[in-house]
Amino acid sequence: MKTEASYHQKSQNRGVFIPIEVWGLFEKGLEKDGIEKGGISSLELRYLIKINGYVKSKGIGCFASSERLGKELNCSSGAIRNMTHRLKKMDLIVITGAITIGNKKYSIRETSWSRAIPNRIAPDILEKGYQEDLQKKFKCPVKITLTCNPKITATHNREDYR
Repeated sequence: MKTEASYHQKSQNRGVFIPIEVWGLFEKGLEKDGIEKGGISSLELRYLIKINGYVKSKGIGCFASSERLGKELNCSSGAIRNMTHRLKKMDLIVITGAITIGNKKYSIRETSWSRAIPNRIAPDILEKGYQEDLQKKFKCPVKITLTCNPKITATHNREDYR
């Protein structure tokens, strides 16, 4: 049985796009006490870029575990969980659902600017056999649960960034 440890979700090489508001938060984070005042760190910026790279134009977002993302970003899985929590509060990360592979459950993460059209993923996944394709890849049961109502704020509207 393939699990997340042996199956590598491939990042879509779309280049790096950072909305100007997010870059501004990064620059604010570089200032003295900038993180405490609402800025983001270089690690948080790299984390957002990594998540955005895993989002497929058709399919689901990043479902890599905190452990794997921690290895890729050279930090602990606890740091990934803390960043996820903090960036969710800032509306920079959206949890769009969950995927269960075998007996392990993973959150599906996206950045607030990952897709041009919010909620486009539900028909692509549920109507076109995406779940069945993943079951073939992982060789175990796969269940996808979508929230389909990610919070998109006016300052982080995905359509503004395409």
